[in-house]
Amino acid sequence: MSSSGGTGGPADATAPSTLLYSISLLLFVGIAGLIFYFLIRKQSRKLQYVLLLGRNGAGKTALFVKLTQDRSVLTVSSLVQNVGLTKDVMPRDSGREVQLIDIPGFERIRWDVWETNKGLSKGVIFVVDSVTIGRDSQECADILYRILTDPEIQRRHIPILVVCNKQDEVTAKDVEVVSDILEKELNSIRITKYNPTTKKGNKSEFLGKVDQDFTFLQLRGNKVSFAKCTARSDDPDGHEGVEAVVDFLRTLA
Repeated sequence: MSSSGGTGGPADATAPSTLLYSISLLLFVGIAGLIFYFLIRKQSRKLQYVLLLGRNGAGKTALFVKLTQDRSVLTVSSLVQNVGLTKDVMPRDSGREVQLIDIPGFERIRWDVWETNKGLSKGVIFVVDSVTIGRDSQECADILYRILTDPEIQRRHIPILVVCNKQDEVTAKDVEVVSDILEKELNSIRITKYNPTTKKGNKSEFLGKVDQDFTFLQLRGNKVSFAKCTARSDDPDGHEGVEAVVDFLRTLA
């Protein structure tokens, strides 16, 4: 009779062990998951996305190749976006990298790609052909106007670098001349698009100051800077010709 009372002893002893094992396993999986999650978040914070825009032929893709592959090539207009990490741009001890997104110059493709990627951007590089800016000024200003008035770009105070490319050409316009040309075109565009009789035509959406001719200095939310550039530099082993662009990218770290 007395032996029947002890038959459940071994089974009862293993129950706490199984429960403890299950709890330990759940804790391990949970902690491992949290570690993985924060590592991924930390890694994503290190990546700075920068968008490259400009009209066809301005030299965007040549600049993209120069910054990501550290070499110069002759390129053709692309119908798809190019994405790549910059090479030897950020200091190695910074723990950060720049991911460039080269947006196609074709208008029917450009703005679809822009809308998809603008939310990621830490900066925008707008490439201008310094040789043809005189005859391409309206198209260039139209593109720049859309960038400057984009609510997402304004809200996040995204810095913009206007790159005056092909400075190695004899007929290239200087940075100050390019800036003046774009200011005059933007002044005309904003007046054309501004209608004070509509709800959209309010003072907050007007580019610059209403009672003055437009200048880039009037933009307080988004810092717009200009830089010389020669994306087709003959130096295959460095950043010759694009130093100012590299400096801009480093400010985003």
